[in-house]
Amino acid sequence: MRKINNHLRKIFAVLAVGVVLAGCVANYPLPVRGDENIFRRSAQADIFPGNHPFYSMGTFQTKENFENVERAQWNVKPKNSPRVWINITTSQRASPVMGNMQNYFPFDVRWKLKDGREFALEKIDVRSLSNDYLRKNPLQLGWQREGRPKHRVGDGGAILAFEVKDDAVLLKWIIRINLTPVNERLTATGAATNWNYIDEEHLMATLKGKPTSGIDFSIQDE
Repeated sequence: MRKINNHLRKIFAVLAVGVVLAGCVANYPLPVRGDENIFRRSAQADIFPGNHPFYSMGTFQTKENFENVERAQWNVKPKNSPRVWINITTSQRASPVMGNMQNYFPFDVRWKLKDGREFALEKIDVRSLSNDYLRKNPLQLGWQREGRPKHRVGDGGAILAFEVKDDAVLLKWIIRINLTPVNERLTATGAATNWNYIDEEHLMATLKGKPTSGIDFSIQDE
């Protein structure tokens, strides 16, 4: 019974973070540095790829970069919300966890290498890193490159993604491009066809982890 209750508590904690983040999409202030002001609105507008109002966020952990990693977790913690650690696993393409994001949020990563070394990064300043990168390296979305408006079906967006590699976290933008022509994305009955996607990677920053010890990966909600 205790295991079941703990499991349910973790589920509710994850849902609570999702609810808070969903509210942040429309109403939450923009993050700036400093614990007490982490979500205070700034007069300076954030920049997203293609100047689009939304982006998604998640992991893109490749198998080759995870070879030396024994365990890794991450979390996004809006102010006054539960801190929930999510296990990082390998995937063949970027895996968005949150969509329709309108603000940048700091996040934490902790990991242990197979040689026993442990690292952590807390409150990664995504806002400053991404705004600075996109000012210097403007990115366009797929339909913008084709010189047309975004189609209501199948036009991919931008994914703010990261992965762990040895003693560092790689922060990148993924531009998901649908190569299937707009007029071939639906059948005559309105069903989706098999779309051909590519994920274009843009490395934004390589962040060295801070050495630490004694990480208890079994504690996933705090």
